[in-house]
Amino acid sequence: MDTKNKFLFLPFIVAIVATLIFLAAQIPSAKVSPQNLPVALVNEDGGEMATTIVTNLKEKAPDAVKFVEYDSVKAMKDGMDDRETYGGLVIPADFSDQIAALQSGDEPAKLEIYINEGVNSNVATSLESILKQITATISSNASAQVLTQMQQVADQMGETLGQQLAQMAQMNPDENTNAQAGNITAMISPVQPAKVALLANPITASVIKVNPVGNLASVPAALFVPLWIASIIGAVMLYLSSTNRPFESRGAMTKFQLIQSLIPILYGFFTGYLVTWYSTWVLGYEFESFNKVAIFVSIAVIAYVYMILCCVSWLRLPVLAFFALFIFFGLPLIQLVPEMIPSFYRDYILPWLPIRFLIDGLKEILFFGEGIMNHYTTILLGIAIGGFVLLWFKNITKKPTVVEQAE
Repeated sequence: MDTKNKFLFLPFIVAIVATLIFLAAQIPSAKVSPQNLPVALVNEDGGEMATTIVTNLKEKAPDAVKFVEYDSVKAMKDGMDDRETYGGLVIPADFSDQIAALQSGDEPAKLEIYINEGVNSNVATSLESILKQITATISSNASAQVLTQMQQVADQMGETLGQQLAQMAQMNPDENTNAQAGNITAMISPVQPAKVALLANPITASVIKVNPVGNLASVPAALFVPLWIASIIGAVMLYLSSTNRPFESRGAMTKFQLIQSLIPILYGFFTGYLVTWYSTWVLGYEFESFNKVAIFVSIAVIAYVYMILCCVSWLRLPVLAFFALFIFFGLPLIQLVPEMIPSFYRDYILPWLPIRFLIDGLKEILFFGEGIMNHYTTILLGIAIGGFVLLWFKNITKKPTVVEQAE
């Protein structure tokens, strides 16, 4: 077959491979199925009904959530700061007193729902809905239990009153007296008309947001694409600047390589501050500390440029396809938490995505009150140092291309 004719069939091969790859990248977002989302459970009351609620929640929790008991609200909040739990359900210390006061008071008993919004805003919305539904179920069960208890009291009162009226009827045997006694007994109701609405929904829940995101929920995802693309472009340009470049001597090549290896630092800070400023200008973001965000994303760009430049130097330009795919595979994954991701992607794709350090580090700074030097900054600096060392190891083994001397 003529070589040129191969291009007639190449589009079909490209279509088969490309569409499969891009559709496979959408599997995590297309097959979202939350399983065992960790939710804190705090019982500060210790009463009979509170204990029953805790037991039922642990035994009959929906598949989407997994309740984890904490000793106090403070311990629960510490767990939320460490991203151990995405939400929480708290039974207050006076819960039993509130239940007991339903018959005489006008206020329902209250539970507290905590939502760890900073972990993931999409998960926070879903989890809030789930916990509200759980609270509604608890309220329905409590309503049936309270009404049953009230009915038992009313039956006892009716039985006692009926006996007393029967004795009165024996003393005064009259048909009208017997009829009136039966009517009075039947009129005893366990629920006062004014309490019907309250007893139908005796428990409500107040929602408390922990590590709130405000108007910055979309910042990590919005900054990811421009920063990642800028990192790829910067690394490629630095690589091409040295490709087939002639040098007069080994010293001249080493001097150029030194400049080349230091430019990513300057480029990283330039790009980091530029993208952060663009986000405030174009997207209208308002950061509590502009410099804190800009410095962190600058460190991320430096790390990514060194990583990509190192890989390209060792494996040549075709490896760029691998980094380009990170965009398609990374975008769906960064919008989810591990418990919502299919096991294959959670175990074999997510751990190898360097972009997650940028996403999680930004969340630490924006939503969890961490400084520039957080856990993810340390990882990014490790990537930068590793890339720098491997780049120079490649530079040391590279032989200079001597410039040709003209007549």
